[in-house]
Amino acid sequence: MRNEPLAQVELWADRFLTSLPPGHRVIVHPFAEWQILKTARRQATRGRYTAGSATKDRGEIRCAAEFLAWLETQHLTLGQATQPDLELRLAQAPPGHRRDLVSFIRWVRARKLADLTLRAPRQGLPQHFLDEGALHAQLRRCLNDDTLPLDVRIIGALVRLFALPASRVAELTADAYTRDESGAYLTIATVPVLLPPRLADLVEQQIATPYTLCVIPAVPGLDRGFLFPGATPGRHLTANAVRNRLDRYELPTLAARNSAMVNLITDMPPQVVSDLLGFSPDTTTQWACYLQDSWSGYLAARAELTTALPTPAD
Repeated sequence: MRNEPLAQVELWADRFLTSLPPGHRVIVHPFAEWQILKTARRQATRGRYTAGSATKDRGEIRCAAEFLAWLETQHLTLGQATQPDLELRLAQAPPGHRRDLVSFIRWVRARKLADLTLRAPRQGLPQHFLDEGALHAQLRRCLNDDTLPLDVRIIGALVRLFALPASRVAELTADAYTRDESGAYLTIATVPVLLPPRLADLVEQQIATPYTLCVIPAVPGLDRGFLFPGATPGRHLTANAVRNRLDRYELPTLAARNSAMVNLITDMPPQVVSDLLGFSPDTTTQWACYLQDSWSGYLAARAELTTALPTPAD
């Protein structure tokens, strides 16, 4: 099946690279094709390339071109650039430029095009969480509150059960849902995941009568069966639209995702979470290390408290 974010970033890259001066294009084109897009295609075959991935890749390609353009204003070629030149550029560049430039600098160094070094900025630890009671209360609301829009209930429940980012939820298709005698399943990555019966009922309602923002009649051949159709025929809701809809009903995504990930990593090995839900192994391993370092005391204290509580009389 066509991966829409990948298709869009490939079209964008063709246009962008064509617009570059020839001397810049001869460097940025192989970087884009063999470093960025090659990795993107590999991720897409595994179902792990999202709209967020495409945004990141566009940023890295654009940043590489901007660095070459800046060097030209300094009357320098890439091969003439020194480490102080790179640091000067980073000091003058907008926030986020260091992160987006890391891949390009590593690529040119590996090919001996320039003697430059740049490390990725250290990722901050997650800071926004819901306590367990709030997470469960929001999940119950998504499953049981008939005053909420159907799509909001489904998306909110998926985020709180499986820690899915908005971009992954937005791309779900109706054919990812199946039901047999053993239960109802949703294929989120490559493995069907068992759904709670109440959530399965909601998904079936959504498939039968999908909520859509589109006011243009469906075009034959463009309907790709997205579970959450967007405003453009043949497209799904954008990640921003998903987040905005949940925010509107006081169901924010970030804290819920972080709290759901804590539950998943606490209950299952990181590799199982990765395989089941399509997160990268690096992501789940980092979460496991984070929980071991930051939550081990809390989890031990909670276990001791639970053991110490009096048992209700029969």
